[in-house]
Amino acid sequence: MIRIRPLVRVAAATAGLFAFAGGSGARPLASGSEALQASKAGQPGALLTPWEQTIHWNVEANADTGPWESPVLDSDGHELFRVALIPLWAVEGGVTAFEIAVTTSQNPRLNLLGERQLNVAQASVIEVRDLERGIAKSRFGRVRSFDLPMGGGGRLEVTVRGARLGRGAGMCDTCPNFQEFRATAAVRAR
Repeated sequence: MIRIRPLVRVAAATAGLFAFAGGSGARPLASGSEALQASKAGQPGALLTPWEQTIHWNVEANADTGPWESPVLDSDGHELFRVALIPLWAVEGGVTAFEIAVTTSQNPRLNLLGERQLNVAQASVIEVRDLERGIAKSRFGRVRSFDLPMGGGGRLEVTVRGARLGRGAGMCDTCPNFQEFRATAAVRAR
């Protein structure tokens, strides 16, 4: 069961999950009652269902769509979490970052990866400024990895596959923006 927002191209493949490549951006999710509720969403003994999806966002095709999102299910088909890639727009226009979010159905506005902070580098936020120098020089690397808060464990890995950058964000004609963004999101059991 994959939910696709209009005009967002998503190719799903449940086989061939790539190996964990580590990365300097890895950090655990925020703990608390939300994580505990999410871990108890399915039946006892139900296992995380691994998946991998390719995300291709393009400003011409996706300017009016919401975030890309997909559920993370257990082996009994119960939704444990929802993974989202949210475009962050400058006030006057232009996408300047993408936020990686993991939420629960009980509280879809709470990102279990942590609250996004202004002017603070975070592994869960892929900024255009960070990719201007090239993905190889990105502060958090090509692969962003996060532990999922559930019994038995699971890992979310978002791999930046490429980006085409342009100019013009808000009232700044020379500021960089995303014209196109490609990534792979994978959830795997440990």
